[in-house]
Amino acid sequence: MINRQHIHALISIAWLATSLFLLWLIPMSEFGYSVLMCLNFIWVLYVIWKAEKLSPFFLFMATFTFLFIGGRFWAELVMPDAFMLRRGNFFNEHYIKDALWKQSLTYILLFMYLSTSGYLLYPRKHKGQPYLTIERTTPMTIDLVLLLVFCILAPHTLYDIFNRLSTASSGEGYLSLYQAQTEKVSAGSGLVASMLYVFLGIALVYGKRSTKILYLILTFIKAFVFILIGQRAKFGSMLLFLLWYFLRNKKVNIVKIGIFAGIAIVALTVLASLSIRQMGLGDKFSPLTSMCEFFYQQGVSLTTFTSSQEIQSYPILPYFVSFIPGIASLVSLVMPLSGEEASFSYYLACSLSPELFTSGHGLGWTLLSDLYLYSGRTYTGFIILSVLFGAGCSLIEDKSRTSALASVIVAGVLMNFTFLPRAGLYTIIPLIVWILAVYFILMFLLKDFREVTLQQKAKTTTP
Repeated sequence: MINRQHIHALISIAWLATSLFLLWLIPMSEFGYSVLMCLNFIWVLYVIWKAEKLSPFFLFMATFTFLFIGGRFWAELVMPDAFMLRRGNFFNEHYIKDALWKQSLTYILLFMYLSTSGYLLYPRKHKGQPYLTIERTTPMTIDLVLLLVFCILAPHTLYDIFNRLSTASSGEGYLSLYQAQTEKVSAGSGLVASMLYVFLGIALVYGKRSTKILYLILTFIKAFVFILIGQRAKFGSMLLFLLWYFLRNKKVNIVKIGIFAGIAIVALTVLASLSIRQMGLGDKFSPLTSMCEFFYQQGVSLTTFTSSQEIQSYPILPYFVSFIPGIASLVSLVMPLSGEEASFSYYLACSLSPELFTSGHGLGWTLLSDLYLYSGRTYTGFIILSVLFGAGCSLIEDKSRTSALASVIVAGVLMNFTFLPRAGLYTIIPLIVWILAVYFILMFLLKDFREVTLQQKAKTTTP
């Protein structure tokens, strides 16, 4: 039977075909490209909202279309000709040529529509049910484990973030945080950060109220210190996570969500203007110009994607780093390993400008670049991966309404997931592997953890 989702998917394919026709056959100004892309952004968000409201995939696509990939288009739409839509990033500020520009927009449109179609058409078994959390009636051993782990993670996390704040506050400023990117990879780097998200997910599903609050506070402090340093996007991801967490099982109004998003963007802009990264710039703009400047800056991942397509070959190791946690650390124990040999983003930045890379500058990465490389740089492979990405997101979301493990995965990776358009699969898949490893270790070691999980599974599978 054809339902609304199927109709929306069919209309979306028609929108995609029309947009590609206009893109390749009709000459456009920068404003024209912005109108075309923003109309597509609005439609994709609309059909996702109608299907699942405030879902993790909706939040991901919101950051994709409004900020990291779409930010420049919105800035051009609001203030035509005030910014250079097709200017490259500061590693390569040359005007993006027509062939690369149209190819990049084609990939963006294909990803948006085909991942959304995969998301909409995946058959959901538990639509409308609340996201699962374990209902506590008695004390559990997991409470003690979560508290002990918190006592280990909290000092390490606080030391790391305040050490970063101190380093950024030094005479060398914000870039001093990243000058070590040219050094050799050190074993174990990033493990504590991963474990924080792993146990945050477990705490939010299994923990008692006080435990949930502890982990949320620690994660919030980390995000807040990062915005003081000058990294707005991570604090924004935290705000989106909190929005989803507290409203995930409630009826939500799109107007109220829009108001929250507007307030959040203003807050991010104000806080970032007070950050160490912005000190000394002395730029003063009108409120409208400041807002458009914010969107334009956040949209730099568009140029990261275009630049990533121009590199003819990448090192082999980063292809595995995206899937196997700790593999770069293991390799570094056997042989010296430079940062650019273990990271797509580092290799891209170093290839474009070794001088800027050495001084601490970087470009980041993007999911689109991952899919482009893993597809063998072919449209066919890219289409297949985009559909699988959307269907996989729908699968995990659906399972998280009845499966404690899936619910832990959603809670543990959501902040990185909303940041994914500006990062890469290396921030998501290895984290899921860590969650699976820790989860099954707890299932093996803790009898009451195992029993309550099995009881919950039996309850949700009983007709």
